[in-house]
Amino acid sequence: MLFIAVGFLNDWTGCPGGHIGADKSAIPNREVAESLSMQEGAVKVAAHRLRQEYREALRAEIAQTVTNGEELDDELRRLFETLSST
Repeated sequence: MLFIAVGFLNDWTGCPGGHIGADKSAIPNREVAESLSMQEGAVKVAAHRLRQEYREALRAEIAQTVTNGEELDDELRRLFETLSST
């Protein structure tokens, strides 16, 4: 499901293999802004919007595997618990 959601974002942004997380090892916003000839604030807004799109794409994919909103929330909670424990 994560791969499908990432695939959606790759298609949406045209940037395969892009990094969306808040990982401290990621390229600093300042450097991204310089390389794209953007303001740093615009990069932050774009990253925020990408995270929102990723969240929605992931939620939509998981929603296809459950029968109701409560199960969806449970699946998302378990997924994030699993990811945070690795």
